[in-house]
Amino acid sequence: MRPHSATLASARVILVAFSLLGCPGENADLGGGGGGGGASDIPRQAPGCATDFPDDFPETRTVEIGSGTGADFAPWPDGKTVTLIQGQQGLQMTTPSLRVGAAVGEPDSACLRAHLINDYHGYFLSDPEAKDALLTNAVFIRDGDHYVSDGAFYNALSFSSAELHAVDITLTAIVQGPGFQGQTTMTIVFE
Repeated sequence: MRPHSATLASARVILVAFSLLGCPGENADLGGGGGGGGASDIPRQAPGCATDFPDDFPETRTVEIGSGTGADFAPWPDGKTVTLIQGQQGLQMTTPSLRVGAAVGEPDSACLRAHLINDYHGYFLSDPEAKDALLTNAVFIRDGDHYVSDGAFYNALSFSSAELHAVDITLTAIVQGPGFQGQTTMTIVFE
């Protein structure tokens, strides 16, 4: 990684961390927003947690990207048109939820590692090989044969909704848990 690329990547991580730290709780008065979607359209964020499983994933499970939680989860089809949401600090973001297969005998909830990776280059224009990413641990709740994230993932992209209008990106989701991982990749298009 070139030195300026490392600086840009570090700045991106810090920007995402600050944007997540400033996000309101689920009972906060969100008011209105502008740009893509209003701040009042922000779905509840998946709560964080601490994982303690080893980085050993012999089992592969199916992962889906979508919206909603529990039985209301709706998988997105490839090529899905996604509405941008404007966060409290003005960042335009997507807010996907994730679903991963659950095995017989597993608990009703689990702390799993989620990694969202996209090829949007807004912050990395000088490095065409750069990838934008969010890595977090989050609570997933069991719904039948699946675990569904207990809220959305705030995937911040840009301060400008205009630069994202009609842009398509490749979005990859990786979910890891005790002894398993799964991955899916799809294209999404911004309204």
